[in-house]
Amino acid sequence: MIRARRYLNAVKRHCSDCLLCFILLLGLVSKASAEGVQYGPITESQVCSECHSDIVTKWASSHHALSMQQAEARTVLADFSQPSINHHGQKISFYQDAEGYRFGIKGTDGKENIFKVKYAFGVTPLQQYLVEKNRGKLQVFPFAWDSRPKSDGGQKWFPMYAEEYIPEGDRLHWQQPLQNWNGMCGDCHSSGFKRNYVPKIDSFLSSFTSVNVSCSSCHANAGKHVKQQKKPDQITDAWKESLLSYLDKKGLFERRAEQATAQWTGPHTRDNSEIEVCAACHSHRSPLVDGIDPAQPFMDQFSPSLLDDQLYFPDGQIKDEVYVWGSFLQSKMYAAGVSCRDCHDSHSLQLKQVGNALCTQCHAPQVFDTPKHH
Repeated sequence: MIRARRYLNAVKRHCSDCLLCFILLLGLVSKASAEGVQYGPITESQVCSECHSDIVTKWASSHHALSMQQAEARTVLADFSQPSINHHGQKISFYQDAEGYRFGIKGTDGKENIFKVKYAFGVTPLQQYLVEKNRGKLQVFPFAWDSRPKSDGGQKWFPMYAEEYIPEGDRLHWQQPLQNWNGMCGDCHSSGFKRNYVPKIDSFLSSFTSVNVSCSSCHANAGKHVKQQKKPDQITDAWKESLLSYLDKKGLFERRAEQATAQWTGPHTRDNSEIEVCAACHSHRSPLVDGIDPAQPFMDQFSPSLLDDQLYFPDGQIKDEVYVWGSFLQSKMYAAGVSCRDCHDSHSLQLKQVGNALCTQCHAPQVFDTPKHH
């Protein structure tokens, strides 16, 4: 893989007008880079678990750990033995055998096209599936699996656009760029992701260090940290500070008995590093660079969307998904210094308390947990 990358760079420098080498290398490099892991034959999380097993255990069942997985029996939630589905003149069939999982689409011409599922995408309340196309592209298949319990109406296939037929030329068609993993999804579902788009041949040489959202997605300089652990005599306090400085808020919120709301106790410093790490994926924004580096400021990597009424409710709440950064920055909690991990466990991602108990960590229940307030 390293030799192939060096050769590819040489081709880019010296043979920019000849596409033959690009075409020959495309399959080799994209396959090697997509499957490769920078830590060798074991995964990033396995490396970290040598010292942080309790943290990795909490992370292992989180949405981050399950954000993207190789399509196999233990990861695919959908029932591929279900009968075919007819949708606006198309017949969608599902296949499962020793070779894996496949979709079949038969159009009005009677011809069936077969697509192999390469990755399971997400886990709840739905799971989508990525199929491999030519030129290194992964596309999101237009049917998803409702992974909720059957009692909640789940455990069934459903079309992403239930009320209409999306023709091939439409920008919303599943084989168009808007449904392309490389350009739209990869940077937030995998660690160390690089699109590596080659405009001349409309192809991707995409790569990642971990297939899911692993440690290095949030922890800057994680690779250097691992190397430093092998040489403990070289670890300095300054190095520790630079590695994970945003995890030490140098204070805490405390509420005395006579107070209705907790107050910050400690130095009055404002470090947005933690919030910006989360904002890289949990915000409405457009990327300015290829991939995400948690060591770099958010604004150096993204252009945030404005408070458009298609994205936000009039009171500032988000309308869809988990792009909460823009709403949070408008809140009184952000102004008071509250950050993401005051309410969420950083690794399991679960809320620290259930229901109103989450709020009464900082707000006196006799004042705020009453019908008069809410």
